[in-house]
Amino acid sequence: MSVGFSFNQTIGIADTPEPYSTFSIPLIVIGIILGVVSNFYKKSKESN
Repeated sequence: MSVGFSFNQTIGIADTPEPYSTFSIPLIVIGIILGVVSNFYKKSKESN
């Protein structure tokens, strides 16, 4: 997720090339999804 923020021209580094800045939003979304999923599995593993 931090990679997505650093590639985003509005939030992160201003001089990133265009191909990298187009990947910023999908990387942020993937990072959020992975964080939520890993939290879910961590909680279900603790309950067993």
